[in-house]
Amino acid sequence: MPIKYAIYSMSHTCLGVLSTQYKSSIAKERFRKSLNEEKVYLEALTTAVVDFQKAQCFFMLATNIAGLVAQMRGGLQPKSFQQVYNTYIFIKILAIGGFLPITFTLLTLHMIHKLSWYLLTLSATTIGVAAATLLTKSRIKRDTFTLDAEDLNHIMETASTGGPVTCASKSLIA
Repeated sequence: MPIKYAIYSMSHTCLGVLSTQYKSSIAKERFRKSLNEEKVYLEALTTAVVDFQKAQCFFMLATNIAGLVAQMRGGLQPKSFQQVYNTYIFIKILAIGGFLPITFTLLTLHMIHKLSWYLLTLSATTIGVAAATLLTKSRIKRDTFTLDAEDLNHIMETASTGGPVTCASKSLIA
């Protein structure tokens, strides 16, 4: 009885080893196919990121140049200080948008080793124009919105009494 059992277990083990080898070769083949598919997807994704970086740089160049032009002209024909403030805050936010996304995508391309001189030059130019937009002083006409002593007194009086109704009567001066 032990001999029959030994022969049975030996044949069962041999079949088990053969079936394991067969299963591992199928698994290896599937793994190779999945690696090839991932490589194709990675190449497509890399191409998309490179094209996105180009489009992003050109868009930010155009918007930052428009911001520079608006700053040099003194805003977009402002009628009040609030419009001037809104215009310049918007231009500054646009300029910051010329730094952060461009730099992040450039870093991503550097990390996957897909950086070219063209992309580096285009990105550096975009960052330079964004820096110029951010650091340029405005040419607002100072005499357009001048406040005399009477206007300043009215502002102080209104602010100390809680402000106008549009401010929900919040005290603007502590």
